[in-house]
Amino acid sequence: MTVADFAVQALVTTILTDELGPVAMIGEEGADDLLGDESAPLLRGITGLVADALGRDIAPAAVLDAIALGGHDTTTGQVWTLDPIDGTKGFLRGDQYAIALALIEDGAVLARALQQESDIAEGLDLYQRNRVDRTARIVEQSTQNRRL
Repeated sequence: MTVADFAVQALVTTILTDELGPVAMIGEEGADDLLGDESAPLLRGITGLVADALGRDIAPAAVLDAIALGGHDTTTGQVWTLDPIDGTKGFLRGDQYAIALALIEDGAVLARALQQESDIAEGLDLYQRNRVDRTARIVEQSTQNRRL
């Protein structure tokens, strides 16, 4: 796990809950790893990255809450699943990595996204400029997949 793993999980979960309301999420990172005085500098760093990406302030407690949402343990109902940094070794080398996200309902994939490293900065910029269109596309994709 890296600072980026935590930051991406907190960022994606925050965006989803901002846009869609409460969500169930299965993520790779756990907030318990960031508790305690020895983890305070790490949490501050993660919080700064998330705030920069969102373009607004966010409290460390909100970052912890967002990461903790990734601890869902369910295979029924609707749940988002996230691999915040797929290819951690590539990420650490400054090479190839991706962010993988899927919406699953009762075991069926409704929507999925794989964002490669070269597109991530552009994707964050797009998010900051036009959140409503992104949410509309997520909902539209989910609706289309349900019809199939």
